[in-house]
Order: sequence, then structure tokens, then C-alpha cells
Amino acid sequence: MYSNYHFKGLPLSDEQSMCLELFSNMNFDETLGIQAGAGASKTFTANAIAALVMPNCRGLYLAYNSVIVEEVRKQFPRYVDVTTTHGLAYKYVGRHYKDRLVGKLTIKVYLKVAKPIDAHGLITPQAFAASVMKTVNNYCLSQDMKISTKHVALPKSNVRKEDATAFLSEKVAIAANELWLELVNPKGSLPITHDVYLKMFVLKMAQNKLSLPYEYVMLDEAQDTAPIAQQLMHLLTNSKKVAVGDKHQSIYEWRGADNAMAHLNFSKEGKLTTCYRFGQSIADLANDLLNHHLSADVSFKGNPNKESNIITDTSKSLATPNRLVLCRTNAMLFSEMMKSLNRGEKPYLLKDPNALFTTLKGIEQLKAGYTPTESAELSNFSSWGELKEHANSQIGNDYLPLIKAIDEYGISSLTKSVESVTNQSKGQADIVLSTAHASKGAEADHVVLASDFDYYMNGADIEDSEVNLLYVALTRAKNTLDVAQCNALRRLVKNEGNTSIAKQASTNEIVQQVAKRNPALERLNLLLS
Repeated sequence: MYSNYHFKGLPLSDEQSMCLELFSNMNFDETLGIQAGAGASKTFTANAIAALVMPNCRGLYLAYNSVIVEEVRKQFPRYVDVTTTHGLAYKYVGRHYKDRLVGKLTIKVYLKVAKPIDAHGLITPQAFAASVMKTVNNYCLSQDMKISTKHVALPKSNVRKEDATAFLSEKVAIAANELWLELVNPKGSLPITHDVYLKMFVLKMAQNKLSLPYEYVMLDEAQDTAPIAQQLMHLLTNSKKVAVGDKHQSIYEWRGADNAMAHLNFSKEGKLTTCYRFGQSIADLANDLLNHHLSADVSFKGNPNKESNIITDTSKSLATPNRLVLCRTNAMLFSEMMKSLNRGEKPYLLKDPNALFTTLKGIEQLKAGYTPTESAELSNFSSWGELKEHANSQIGNDYLPLIKAIDEYGISSLTKSVESVTNQSKGQADIVLSTAHASKGAEADHVVLASDFDYYMNGADIEDSEVNLLYVALTRAKNTLDVAQCNALRRLVKNEGNTSIAKQASTNEIVQQVAKRNPALERLNLLLS
């Protein structure tokens, strides 16, 4: 039906046409799932569905973040509301709590209003408070109607007796329920988070206290949505639904995200396998990475009108202005930032630096002999010496990279560096720095991958999420991809300048060249995220 259609001056591909036809033949309350590779025209296809299949019909497009919202909003018809799940919830619920979004609910603030809890000395007040706040957050992202012990998160380093877990979980759940009631109290004074009003919004929907006037709903990045976003999709009744995603771009499971592409009940399924962002060489590398490590059986095609280059030789490594350097960890991000400044470059951080400032402030408080009040992770320690002692123990060596960074550069130097980078505009930058996680949705002409990906791509037991993350990183490139420092990808390329990709990577060669995986980097990454 749509095989000969054009949209925005371009002919629809066979896959795009099929997606439109599948959607047009659906009934209300049915869902179309579209598996789309990186850069495979998912936004273009969703836009075509809105304009060609559902013209002048009220639609809702749920984007992954506010940056994507601004980009997509310019492209879509005016009768489509483009927003995030939080943006939608703010419109109906959050705006009534806007004065309480200004402050920040820290451990210190919570302890001022919390009822005293007798934890029998099993856990510090600060660690207990952090557990309560984390428990409320877990509940907010879940599909559950009430808080229970299933949402409780206890800090292992502070629970000194294994048989105390059940006791503490019950205490934390009770305190979390009390905190929740205070947060949702319209006359309350505690600061609330965006996840709180999102939960309130979905609860209203679930209790039939609120309904939305949309004839169709589109969920972008469905492979990385919180369970509550999936619940929202189910609650948006009397509408056609589309979930677009790439299961191999699922990288936020550690943050509570889930792959909705595996859980939503699709009535129809389409696919988009031509990646228009880059040429065939990068598509081949993506295919080999996924097929070799995940037995994924994918066959993405590159843009036939685009030629992309892959650099494997360090002597030819990119020094192109405005290049995007992607790191696996925040530890490497710190390192790349300092090296860039030492070279006299003007770096720009793609990631919000607030988490970096919070960590540095927490270290400063520890050095002064105080327990950090804003960093939930560092609040488990009462002094710098205690943190260093823990870092030198067998169970705490994951803190060593953080200790090393502080000892090497100093808090003052690191803070000033982050401040200088924060004040730098992207347009004036010589180099853009980001973690792979924060690069999601971004693209650049020239992309360089740092060496720390190899720590997580080493050995026989590689986690699927690490393969997915490397796939996300390499597919940010449009023209040139520099993998000279990334052995995990460099070994997949047959030889420099050859766009064909080897079908097998030599794990033994990688093991010989890459140091044994350091779990400390993962801990630091979560600490600074």
C-alpha cells in the first residue's frame, strides 16, 4: 500500500513501507514492535507513520531524553505531542509540586525529618537513610502499587550480620513508606524527585483517576525503559501503539531499565536494518561484534551512499577537531579530560558534570573528617582514612581508581578542571568527551574509542551488556571510527584500510595484550554516574 510513497522528498524503503502498512492494519489497543538498528531511520519512520497513516490525529511520542525531544519536536507535525515520560507526568501532576523540585533530597535533609529507628547498631544512620531513599526510588521505577521489602536496597558493606538482612529490610520498608507519604503530601515540605511525580502520575492512571486523549502512542528507545514506562504504555488504552527499539542497545539495566521489546505484547512486528548514519565498513564491524560475542545473527546494512573509514593504527589515530572521544568509565573520562587540558585543547563534556562535582565534594568532606551528605555511596564512610583502608581490602579494591585519581591530581585540580570544562561551550570545543552510556542518541563525524573498553571485553565470560555498550559506542560514528586503542574491535578488523571484517576474533591475543579486568573501574563508573 505504501510501497510507492515518498516522505519529505525521499522514497520509502521496503522496510519502512512495511512498518507503515503493519500499523495501518492494526486495531486500537494493539502494539507494533519495530526492531531498528543504530541510525536506521526510526525517527523518520515514526514521523512517516504520524504524517501518512494518522494525519491530523492526536498522537504522543515518548522520547528518551529532553535533548531528543527538542530534535524530534522540530520534525513531527504539530498534532503530535513530543515529550519524555517525565515531561508528560509533569504536565498532569509534577507542575503542582514545582516548588519542591528546586531543592534536593539529601541524606542530611532526610535525617532531619525521619523518625528515629532502632537498627540495633547494625547500620549507621547515614547508611540507613541512603537505603530508605534508594528503596523509594526503586519503588518509583517499578510497576508495583505499594512499597514492600522487594524494593529494599541494603548496603552490603554496612550490614555486618547476614541474619540481620530480613530485620533491616522490614525496618527500611516501613521507613520508606513513611517517607513516601511525606513526599506525596501536597502540604509537605520535603524536596521531591522527578521519579516521584512520575510514579504519582502512573498511579492515578492505574486507579482510573486520569485518562489521556491520544489516538496513538509511540515509545522510542523501548529497549531501555523503566518498568513504570512499560506500565504507562499498557494504561494508555483506546490507542494504537508503537514501540521502537534495538535490543542490542540495551545498556541501562544496572540503572533499573528493562528491555520492553522483550516484554510488550506485539500484535505486529517490523524491522529497520539499513543504518543510514554510516557506511558499510562500520555496519560490518557492528555485525561482527554482535554475531561473534552474542551469536546474534544480525545483518545490518550501511548507507549505500556513504563511505566510512575505520582506523586501527595508533600512528594514524585521530586528532581531528571536534572529535568525540568515548570512554567506558568515568575514571578514563577524568584521565582523557586532564590529558586534553595538558595538550592545550578546549574539551567539552557531553555528560552533565554534577555527578562529578558531588563525588569530589564527598571526598573533600571525608578528608575534613565529615561523612558526605550528598553522595549516598560515600556516606558509608566517616573519614578519608576509612575509605582508603576499605579500598586496600579484598572486598573494597573497587575504590582504588578513585583513590589513585585523587592522589595523582588532587581534589582542587580536578574540581577546577571540571569547572573549566563545564564553562566551555560545545561550539568552541576542540574535543568532545563522554562515557559510552552518556553518548546514547548522539552522533559525530569522527569518533575515537578509548582503551578501557578492553577491561570489560576480556576473557570468555563477557557480559551481554558490555557487548551492547561497545556496539552503541562504535555506531555513534558517521565518517571515521578510530579503534586503534580498542583491542576488542581492532582485532575484529582484518587489517588497516580493509573494510571487510574478520569472522573470528582471537580471544587469546586480546588476553595477552589486555590487563586482567579490573572490577574497580566498574565500581567507580557507578559511583560517578
